[in-house]
Amino acid sequence: MSSTLIDDVLGHRGTLHRKLMIHTPAAVIAWGALLWLLVILVTGNLGALVGLTLVAIIAASVTFEASATIRDLRTEPITTRGNVDRAWAKGRFLFVGTVRYLIVRGRVFELRQEAFASLQEDDIVAIKHWPHTNIVISLHLLEGEDAEGYSRPDER
Repeated sequence: MSSTLIDDVLGHRGTLHRKLMIHTPAAVIAWGALLWLLVILVTGNLGALVGLTLVAIIAASVTFEASATIRDLRTEPITTRGNVDRAWAKGRFLFVGTVRYLIVRGRVFELRQEAFASLQEDDIVAIKHWPHTNIVISLHLLEGEDAEGYSRPDER
């Protein structure tokens, strides 16, 4: 019959703006480099294939992140309710810090340490988040009547 607030992220909209300021210029630069390498390849320099492949991978990834962020800025947050299917932590690139992840209904969310420590697998949660980037706005632990109907599919 109750829900417990686990995490409330006040700077979630600022996170979207930061992602926009990082990924959009990176995407433009990557696409410019991709076109430049394509011109070099067309003029007969086959060595540009290696650079073209690497830059194409980078361009695709930063373009995906930039488009997801732009789509989130034009929409409203949504709420996903369900069981915590998996929770894990792993080291960041070059082992600087730790990232904590949570999967609920097939969506992957990145959590802060305090929120991550408060949850266990099979807890039933409600996460308010941006729909395309999955940036968490608030996280509630559901209990009692609020949690009804969110059991695992094999338990129904």
